[in-house]
Amino acid sequence: SYLGASDHNFNVQNFALNVAESISFRSFADDYNSYLEWYKASVNKNLADVLNEGVRDFVKKYQQADDGTREALLSQIGNRNYIAATRIAKARRKVVLESGIMDILAKSMEPASSPAIQQLAFQMCRSLRPNEAFLRKSVLPLCAKAQPMTLRMQAISLFASSEHAWATPELLKLLVEEYPDQLFYNIGQVLGMIGDAQAIPTLIAMLDADNTRDSALTIGSVLAQITGVFVNEAHDAAWWKNWWQKNKMRLPENLRNAPLPQLNIRKRQAAVMANGVASIRSEVRQADGTPQSSYWLLLPNRGLRNPERNNIQENPPRAPKGLGLLVVLTPGDGNGANMVNNWMDVAQEQLRGRYLVALPVAPRWSADQKITWLTRNSLSQTKEAKFTTEEFVTNIVKDIAANYLLDAERVFVYGSTDSGIAAYNTALDTNTRVRGAYLVNSPFKGALLPPLKGAKGRKFYLHHSREDKTTPYIIAATAQKLLTDNGAFVKLVAYEDANVADLIKQVGTALNWLETAR
Repeated sequence: SYLGASDHNFNVQNFALNVAESISFRSFADDYNSYLEWYKASVNKNLADVLNEGVRDFVKKYQQADDGTREALLSQIGNRNYIAATRIAKARRKVVLESGIMDILAKSMEPASSPAIQQLAFQMCRSLRPNEAFLRKSVLPLCAKAQPMTLRMQAISLFASSEHAWATPELLKLLVEEYPDQLFYNIGQVLGMIGDAQAIPTLIAMLDADNTRDSALTIGSVLAQITGVFVNEAHDAAWWKNWWQKNKMRLPENLRNAPLPQLNIRKRQAAVMANGVASIRSEVRQADGTPQSSYWLLLPNRGLRNPERNNIQENPPRAPKGLGLLVVLTPGDGNGANMVNNWMDVAQEQLRGRYLVALPVAPRWSADQKITWLTRNSLSQTKEAKFTTEEFVTNIVKDIAANYLLDAERVFVYGSTDSGIAAYNTALDTNTRVRGAYLVNSPFKGALLPPLKGAKGRKFYLHHSREDKTTPYIIAATAQKLLTDNGAFVKLVAYEDANVADLIKQVGTALNWLETAR
């Protein structure tokens, strides 16, 4: 039976073709004849045989393909569920792990591969959850200091699970070596997700070796994920040593009487002024005191700390005027930690120290979570989720407002490509403190958005490529009209070059418009 693939209703056809694609490792929606050929060859065969034939066909095509075709093939086979508890998902994962595909993925992650192929290979590895032997042989070498930074970040992220506690000693060596540079934060986050108590002595020793307020927040954020203790700038080395003594019975037996190591690490350098603008520093915070609400805060070194810890200034503030705030919803995996360096440059060069920049780390509530930034309209798809993106952003604003002077009229959110829907939802939320949004090549789908009456008085700067085929320019033009019709201030700016990475340099222009639009 065709099980709906020959139905007159296209929705039924699409569903049936998607099921067929999930066991064939092929794409049928754009080539129905390919489906008919596959059906004739597969009818009356059992599931294991169909899956095995599909994998063999994939390997053969991949080995003969050019880079462009390989990207399409990897995207196609990677966009499958390998971890659900269903019979098909379990069989699919077993076939892939026992085939030659793992060798293909290992080669595709190496430095000689294109960045796009590398990224797709890492994504599929995350879905497949490969075993220790594969990770030791093919992934650990990619974490070495000699490898490119983006490659190291992706490789390290594959260890972010409690089942990889065996990797804790290797990751700790990297952590000490990288401190206080950017990769320290990525490694720390992975160690926090592993949750192995064996990391605690090294972390306390690191804090003892560089016992500053910033270290208490950054190193403390990793300790918080492992121990469950809230991050607090007052939790310095002495505090954690005391915790170590009081909580020995919580620790594994081999740690209870173990002395804390002595470490010699590079210390954080005092920030300096650049071109008359206060340099930017970073700190890790938790919006509601839980690891799932972690975010990076970039702020001018001069601070503007709120001595009274007031809430947002609702009236025109007295000097010094509060800082603006841009909350960045990172596209892709949503890990704001990976973009700290990029946005520190933006905060310094484009925003000139006038804005705080918050980079939330999108919480992963389940292993098979499909949507990175969950909104009220998509929350039901991940039953384990404890809060929405809208709530996350609200709590971030509250947390920052309680500690820094913040200008209530300059609180904006940034979304790009697949994070754009969440940015729209946040800016349209009737209870939000966000005053507007900067959207780059963002989709705009009414079914995924709250009522557009929330647009009244809000501001939207839309930056969209005329060449974007995934989200055509007409989508942005439609968004401009509908938002304007509902009382929003909207500016649509087209650009010809589809290099989204360069658009980050336009943030200053976008925020200047959002500040002044009336």
